[in-house]
Amino acid sequence: MTIGFAPAAMVWHHRRDSIRGYLRQQRGYGKAEALLERKWPERYNALGHAIWHGRVYGGPGRRFGFRWRVYHGVWGSAPFQRLYQSRMPVASLLFQPEWMVVLGILAALGALWRPLLLSLPLLFVLLGVNVVQAYRAAELRGSRRARLVATMLTLVQPFVRYWGRIDHGLTPWRRRGRDGLAAPFPRTLEVWSETWLAAADRLAILEEGCRAAGAPVEAGGDWDRWDLQVRGGILGSARLRMAVEEHGAGRQLARFRVWPRLSRGFVALAAVATVPAAVLGDWDDPRGAALLGALALGLAVRAAFELAAACAVLLRGIGRQEALAEYDLVTTLARQAAKRARF
Repeated sequence: MTIGFAPAAMVWHHRRDSIRGYLRQQRGYGKAEALLERKWPERYNALGHAIWHGRVYGGPGRRFGFRWRVYHGVWGSAPFQRLYQSRMPVASLLFQPEWMVVLGILAALGALWRPLLLSLPLLFVLLGVNVVQAYRAAELRGSRRARLVATMLTLVQPFVRYWGRIDHGLTPWRRRGRDGLAAPFPRTLEVWSETWLAAADRLAILEEGCRAAGAPVEAGGDWDRWDLQVRGGILGSARLRMAVEEHGAGRQLARFRVWPRLSRGFVALAAVATVPAAVLGDWDDPRGAALLGALALGLAVRAAFELAAACAVLLRGIGRQEALAEYDLVTTLARQAAKRARF
């Protein structure tokens, strides 16, 4: 349908008047995010959060050590004044469900094994920071009871919204892409074509094929040494670089380099699992060391699976290059532009 502007339109924002209604609303928000991610997986990161480069002014209340500043130019020469944050709002990460999971893991490790009891004071400090930050975010002028209720809702809201995501498939371990698995090792492939295509158009067709397979694909930027990247999950992805040789009379030889890539998240999680395992081994606690070792092994298997899935999407896309080159290029690119415009 067509989107139009109606200057007389009015929107009525219905605020929930009960805690149950508010929590049901937040769970619905999580469901909506999950449904949107299925259609546009590249708009979300591996953890399931929307990738957005904008800014919402006001933020979740006051933050520790953060203040706003106004850009006014040298000697007030800027034609437009803009509002900036002095630093990245790291405090907003305290309200992410993944952060709460990390605190839960610290609590479990500290309760199960004596060598990790030293982590409990750190856990209490982090929990205290969460509670104080939520209390400061609940800037209400009502009674103390109302502010305590708002603080509780600030702490609970991320979990309820996350529940809506998980209940509809938006999980960190989700898999997007239906092209099977391929051995995750670097390789170079060649495709001979009798139909001339510009390099950008050839990559656009390849990108469209990856999107049609349901995989989150990202195009390289101005300073990147790769052209396309397919994310297999939170732990691994695969990248592609293309070069085209011209052989005259419209004939081309396209060379593709595909290689797997482990994410920084895998490195961090592997360190969290292996370093405590070594410490527990030195403390003569084989049960804890074995459990963390199994966790590290599970991470490695999952990473290999995600790398194989991402490589399979790119390899299948390269395999379709010759057939897609014969397809009407104008129709393909127009369809791709229309899909992006709908977002």
